[in-house]
Amino acid sequence: MQVETPQARDIKIEEDNDVVTLSIGYVNLGATRYVLALIFVLFSGVALVNTFQIYQRLNFDTLEFSFLLGVISIITLFFILLKMAHMLLTKVTDLTIKITDNGLTYDSGIPPLFIGFGSGYFDFWKSFFFKRQHIEFYSSEMKAIYLEEKKSQICLVMMKRGKEIEIAKYTTDQQKKDLYQFLKKYSQ
Repeated sequence: MQVETPQARDIKIEEDNDVVTLSIGYVNLGATRYVLALIFVLFSGVALVNTFQIYQRLNFDTLEFSFLLGVISIITLFFILLKMAHMLLTKVTDLTIKITDNGLTYDSGIPPLFIGFGSGYFDFWKSFFFKRQHIEFYSSEMKAIYLEEKKSQICLVMMKRGKEIEIAKYTTDQQKKDLYQFLKKYSQ
């Protein structure tokens, strides 16, 4: 059974027997991601061709540091562009939280690659080095949940064996506040 709540339309709540599933969908870039991935692959090819041209011009008798630095930076650019293309083509998966009598299972899902610096859901480097999280919290650990403000962003934090774990990192501040209210309600 799916429950629609007026205050948090972004969070889907499904109740099935003793399991409550909360899910937050990430923004999907749709067909745009394929075009961007193609552009990154083309640019990485240009970077690789430039590397070979610089390598052919090198005179190894008088190897200059600037040429060597150019080769290293272009090879690095090649791999970064391919990694970005790979992340754009990776399927976006929703964040899900399953609440049972025994506790809570958290799956961070796979957010889309955020291209751009500054404001947004999260900054570029966090999304570039993203690692999917699967964490289980026992019912006693569910009570240790709180909102904290770090670097002008709200963080939703839970304690696991005395260690702070930030959950729902890649959601908006309003979604974190709504999720906090739901988790407080279900943890009692």
